[in-house]
Formats: sequence, structure tokens, C-alpha cells
Amino acid sequence: MTISYNQNRYLVANSLREARAIHALSILDIGAGSPMSAVQIASSVSKYLAIEVCPDKAQRLRSKRLNVICDEFPCHIECKYDLVIASHSMPSDPIGIKVFVDAAWQCVEQSGRLVLVTFSDPISNLFGEDLRHSASYQGRRPKIEILRSLVSDLGESRHYSVHSFLSSDSEKELADEIIKWDSRLSDNVMLNRDAIIVALQRRFKVENLFHFPIQHDVFTADRY
Repeated sequence: MTISYNQNRYLVANSLREARAIHALSILDIGAGSPMSAVQIASSVSKYLAIEVCPDKAQRLRSKRLNVICDEFPCHIECKYDLVIASHSMPSDPIGIKVFVDAAWQCVEQSGRLVLVTFSDPISNLFGEDLRHSASYQGRRPKIEILRSLVSDLGESRHYSVHSFLSSDSEKELADEIIKWDSRLSDNVMLNRDAIIVALQRRFKVENLFHFPIQHDVFTADRY
């Protein structure tokens, strides 16, 4: 029983599209993570800098001859970049998100672009829009709403989605992985593990595999 991810392929392709769209010559990659993804992104520009808080990941990035700062963002960045990317590397609390976005925006060169990527809420994908009104959902403002508000204040902004899939031959293993994304799923009686398994069996089974769609919400802002 294994879980298959394909999100890096889609996120790298999206980052490269954004770089081409503004003819970027430099990229700041906040939370670079995988060396395989970082090398593809870095190869598209003449100047690349990765920010990676995990020492092991930072070392693997350096082993690919990439420029890396091993630190938690925000941190000191000496210059500005045409494209600043942060894919799934933002904090989750509202104050932390604002501090992160403001600091990332300060790193964007004139005529450059900020690209922020976060996971969409899995509740709607699993159970439909009606359960968005559950007590646990209403108790916390979704990150997407916070980002939409912050980014719209920066400059000309866009919001769109990129989709990938989480696949497994075990609905139980896949349910456990989904719960990791959002603690509300395990805290809410209506959204417990058994309910997730039933939803996967009813809506996301194709032959002998379960394919759960992952929506990545992308927010961009252009600096003029």
C-alpha cells in the first residue's frame, strides 16, 4: 500500500510558466524543498536563490550547486528578484501570513511578480459545499480568504488554481494522509476518519485505485 504524489510536476510547470510570462531573469524560491524541482526552476533563469529552513534539504540543494540560504523566512535578502515564489511554505496563522507576505513583497523587483501557492481546503472536495457551514469550518478563517485580501492590496493581482492528485490503493491510508492536512478533519465528529473513507469509496474510486484531487490555490501580484 503506497501513496503516490504528483504535485511537484504541476507546481514546477506552473512556476516556469510564471517566469516566462514576465521574462524573469532572477528567481527567489522561498521553501525550495526538493532539489529536483529547484534545479528545473533555477535552470530557467540566470540568477536563483533558494530559502530553505531544513538543514538537510538545504544541503541537498547546495549539492546541486544552487545558491541557498538556510534560514526561516523572513530573513535577510540582499537584493530583489524578478519572480518571488513561495509554494506551500507560508505559516498558517493570520499574523504570520501577513508578516510573510509583506516580507516576500519587499523582495520583488520593479516590474516583477510575487507568486504564493497554498492548499485549498479539502473539506469541499470530500463532502461538498454544505459542510463548509460546520462549526469547525466557521471557527477559523480559511488561509485562502486571508491571502486574497492581502494580495489584492499589493498591486495587480490574480487568483487561479492548479490541480494534482493524491493516489493510493488503500482508502484508509489515503484518509490518514488527508487528515494530516487539516486538524479540523479529525476534531469534527461529522468529518472523522470513517466519514472520509466512505466519501473516498463513493466519489474517488477508479477501478482499484483511489484518486483524491488536490487543489493548489495560486495568488499573484505584480509590482509596477
